[in-house]
Amino acid sequence: MNRSLSLPVVLSFLLFTLLVVAGALYYYRIQKEKIISDKEKELQAIVNLKVDEIVQWGNERIADASLFKDNQFLISEIVPYFRNNREDEERELVGYLKSFLENKNYQSILLIDPEFNLRLEYPENNYIMGASLEKYIHNPESKENINISDLHSSDADSSQHLDMVVPLYRAQKNDSLFAGYVVLRIDPEEMLFPLINSWPVPSKSSEIMIFRKEGDSLLFFNNSVFRNAAGQVMVLPDNSSNNLCAKAASGVTGFTEGTDYRNMPVIAYISRLRNSPWSMIGK
Repeated sequence: MNRSLSLPVVLSFLLFTLLVVAGALYYYRIQKEKIISDKEKELQAIVNLKVDEIVQWGNERIADASLFKDNQFLISEIVPYFRNNREDEERELVGYLKSFLENKNYQSILLIDPEFNLRLEYPENNYIMGASLEKYIHNPESKENINISDLHSSDADSSQHLDMVVPLYRAQKNDSLFAGYVVLRIDPEEMLFPLINSWPVPSKSSEIMIFRKEGDSLLFFNNSVFRNAAGQVMVLPDNSSNNLCAKAASGVTGFTEGTDYRNMPVIAYISRLRNSPWSMIGK
């Protein structure tokens, strides 16, 4: 009698167990999907916030540059200095540049004459114009608008920086005369990377990365993992179809899953930086 009852009991127990396991798996899947969905929304909001912050940062730099571009009194002091190279004129200009740097967090300021010669640098550190800045100041478009260079290092300095190239024009009666350039040098470690790298909510594994495609490789600039001992940017081969940066380099944007530079599986949101060759990954 007991044996005849044991089979239904066992079957009932197995069915109950299967229902519990199925319910647990279903609950786990629902919770996993919810967590991923919440993280995707969080990533999208943070990356969009960072993109907007970088755009605002750029607008603030342009506003700083306009203090030179629109300052006809200062330009009227620069033009005769380029022509005469007098010490008293240089002292007055240095005083203005020093005052500007005391209120703004730029690395240095360069004055370049209409013949593209470096005439004054503050603070003075025997700067040599590199190929990147040479390219910008010889570009006809730089005579028309304020331009912020790409992240680069000069030939004599391996540290990364940006140059904001500001064209100067001296107003005349019926025309304006090209008077040269002011170049505001930006140290991204001081003025840009802290903005990018900060995460608005507590997180141990979250990260923002800025990069661009260069040939068959990717260049990273705000992540010390990719720098060598000299501070130079390291180039990572673009050879993995599941690598997040390789996906972004191939044009993938929005939500995606893949592996990061540690070869760890992550979820990420990828966005292009407007009017820029750079892309941003939040993961």
